[in-house]
Amino acid sequence: MNTQTYKKINVSILVVEDSLTQATEVQYFLEQNGYKVTLCHDGQEALTWLQNAKILPDVIVSDIIMPHLDGYQFCKAVRLDEKLKNLPVILLTSLSEPHDIIKSIEAGANKFLTKPFDHKRLPEVIDELYINTQRRSVERMEMGIRLMFGGKDFLITADKVQILDLLLSSYEDSYYKNIQLQKSRSALERLNAELEQKIQERTQELKVQEKQYRTLTEHTPDLIFRIDKNMNFIYVNRAVEKLFDIPRTKLINQPISIIEEIEKNYSFTTTVSKVFKTKKMIRLEVEINTPHGMKWIDSTCVPEFNENNEVEYVLKVSRDISELKEKDKILMVQSRQAAMGDMIAMIAHQWRQPLSVVSMEGNNLRASIELEEKITNEYLLQYIERVNLQIQQLSKTIDDFRNFFKPKQDKEIVSVGDVVEKVMTLIQKSLENNNILVEIDNRSKTKISIYANQLLQVFINIINNAKDILQRNKIMNAKISITIDETQDSVMTTICDNGGGIPENIIERIGEPYFTTKQINGTGLGIYMSKTIITEHLNGQITWQNKNDGACFTITLPRQ
Repeated sequence: MNTQTYKKINVSILVVEDSLTQATEVQYFLEQNGYKVTLCHDGQEALTWLQNAKILPDVIVSDIIMPHLDGYQFCKAVRLDEKLKNLPVILLTSLSEPHDIIKSIEAGANKFLTKPFDHKRLPEVIDELYINTQRRSVERMEMGIRLMFGGKDFLITADKVQILDLLLSSYEDSYYKNIQLQKSRSALERLNAELEQKIQERTQELKVQEKQYRTLTEHTPDLIFRIDKNMNFIYVNRAVEKLFDIPRTKLINQPISIIEEIEKNYSFTTTVSKVFKTKKMIRLEVEINTPHGMKWIDSTCVPEFNENNEVEYVLKVSRDISELKEKDKILMVQSRQAAMGDMIAMIAHQWRQPLSVVSMEGNNLRASIELEEKITNEYLLQYIERVNLQIQQLSKTIDDFRNFFKPKQDKEIVSVGDVVEKVMTLIQKSLENNNILVEIDNRSKTKISIYANQLLQVFINIINNAKDILQRNKIMNAKISITIDETQDSVMTTICDNGGGIPENIIERIGEPYFTTKQINGTGLGIYMSKTIITEHLNGQITWQNKNDGACFTITLPRQ
């Protein structure tokens, strides 16, 4: 009989699958292949739907592992129902044990496919089952066969053809699985060969990179140390040998305390231990002793992590910055000399009024003598008292400015407001003489440990720059605003003027050494040294921007 006789235009399929994702996927693929699909999400729902259906499906495709009523129970229930018993059933399962096949036979299934299955095979299996069902006259056994398999008892009531179909289905499924396995194995072998080639190429690249890295580390002037958890050196480069006059063979696998004994500086172990503990990079500057004299070293300690996110090693890279430190000292001296010139001009401003008063008193006394007026003792005492008052003012001015010039290397615990107040003592008169109003808004009372004189120099640099801008631009109602505020971690001082702001084309350059916007008498060191003092000596930050109608400089200092 020609199988084409049994082809239908619209074969209807009942899909029973508890997984919504898999059910939708199977439905979509079958509908793409021209089948009419109905979905049920467990065996009990499917059985109820079949019992109430006016038109039965041509084939049932059911998962085995489902809640309430599994695929075996559902298939048995279909076979026991007189209305449904001849419906062909395909079971889908991820099970693959032999007794699963026996259970499928026992349940009365026609075919089964193991998951994951090739969706392209499902239409072929459905068509074959549908055609075979139509063309066979099923001769059923009147009695069942009881079978023991795998320690379990099974009652087989399926007919011969059904059993043959299921066994052929099992063989066919295994055959296709074997073909897929062979294809996968061939693809895996090709992939493995490609991977092996890539590994060889990558290994060669890594060898080249390692050689380049070795060359770089060995010839760099920076000192490179690698330290393990036991605080022993496992690598040092030539620069270490050169600086400390020690062959690296005497350092490898030795404790890092060897270097500390030479340096007479015991921050090495402390810093490396902290990196292992905190898992964070640390940078610091220290002055150390070497066979070549005292050196300033800028060091960065970086943690190296293993696959468990534990610090396995610490890489310490150090650079000799002694020359930079010397240059900074020279620049600091030049900057201070420039500031001293400004201070001398301010002293002249401060002295002018007391000297004028003393001169006026002297002229009055001379006039009285020349006019032969009677000069009493009381008049002379008042004259001496007035002159002494002006002399005391001159003396106080000298003391104020002498404290500025006096080099102080020790930190002081002061509030930023105290430093600003001291600044105003020095430069207030100069600002008043130039008709510049100063407004101070102090919202911080916290005292911090700083080099107060260095911070004072920064404030004077910034305020003097603002004064020069206000004078040069001939600003009416010239004003400088100073705001001191704080957060949990920092104290911020913002100094703003209304002098028109910094030109945008140079705003990024004003922190460079020797770059000045002043046409004459500009050293270009004020902001540069202010930045150096804040960042390197006071561990803070300084930023600048144009705001409203002027320039604003913000200095942020840590509270701790």
